[in-house]
Amino acid sequence: MYFCAVSAAVLLVLQAQLDKVTWDLLPHRSTFETDDDMKAWFTPSYIKRVQNKGRCPALRFTTSARDFFHKNKCRLCPHWYKLRQFFSVKCNLTKVPHNIPARTTRIRLEYNKINHIFAGTFSNLSKCTHLFLPRNNIFVLEPGSFKGLLHLKEVFLYKNRLSVIHTGIFNHLAQCMKLNLYDNMISCIEKGAFTGLTSLTELFLSKNRISLIEEGLFDGLSYLEILSLSYNAISFIERGSFKDLKKLKKIFLRNNKISVVETGIFNHLSQCEVLYLENNKVFRVTKYAFNGMLSLKELHFNRNSLFIVDLESLTGLRKLEKLHLGENSVFLNRSGVLQHLFPWVSLNLSNNNISSIAPESFTGMVSFSACIWIRTELVFLKTELLQG
Repeated sequence: MYFCAVSAAVLLVLQAQLDKVTWDLLPHRSTFETDDDMKAWFTPSYIKRVQNKGRCPALRFTTSARDFFHKNKCRLCPHWYKLRQFFSVKCNLTKVPHNIPARTTRIRLEYNKINHIFAGTFSNLSKCTHLFLPRNNIFVLEPGSFKGLLHLKEVFLYKNRLSVIHTGIFNHLAQCMKLNLYDNMISCIEKGAFTGLTSLTELFLSKNRISLIEEGLFDGLSYLEILSLSYNAISFIERGSFKDLKKLKKIFLRNNKISVVETGIFNHLSQCEVLYLENNKVFRVTKYAFNGMLSLKELHFNRNSLFIVDLESLTGLRKLEKLHLGENSVFLNRSGVLQHLFPWVSLNLSNNNISSIAPESFTGMVSFSACIWIRTELVFLKTELLQG
């Protein structure tokens, strides 16, 4: 009898531990209002029934016990990992499950095979704040795809197959602050595509196939602070394209095909502090190209085709601290070429073709306390260059 009592106690302890493991792997309690709601959804009989049918419990928004788990990985579906803080499924799904609990606050469906987001897919998920759909095969977003996501803060759609962003597709995301469309196949963004994203602060469109930035494309994004357009095929930016981006702090245009920086493109970016234009094909910067960029601190032009730099185009950039012109074809043998450079600016001319610097280059500079990085095959430097 003593042995039976001990055995029963051990079994109870093991069952309690098993239950603990099972419940620890369930969605975060914030998904449900009360513990009773949670227990009502994931009853022991329900878990057992799912296990007995040999189904992957992830598809039923629960987790299996020891028979189905090893080191937090489902034995039946190795791509699906444990649920803890949010609803997360990696089961080679081809569509978004229709019965996600209405109280879910975060949804992670990356590493699946979803290819189509239908209208109303998330219509009952008004409490969701974060939506993760990267690394799928999504190529269609129907109008109304995000309808009902009234409190959504962040949307991640990177590494999919989107090619067109249609007008009004994000109309219902007034609270969204971050939209990531990195590494898709986007070649066309219709005017009004970002209408409705009135709270957006970060927009990532890098590594797509965008070739033209049209005027009005970003209209309405008055709170945007970070815009990433690097690694595209952008060759032309129409004047007024950024006119509504009054609060923009950083703009990334690396690795595109821009050849000329025209006057009027950046004139409205009075709050912008950093502009990246590295690794383009820029050979000319027009006069006053950066007029209006009163807050600009860093200007990056590395790895372009600049030959003659007319620093008069920098007139008005009184807060400029760093000017990067490395790996171009810049030479300094023209009278007064540096006279419009403010005395506190750090100038990087590394890896150019500078073989000599004429004294006339510094004509008009009364005082200069900045660093000049040349780091090239400097053959000839007249001593009177640095006198005075």
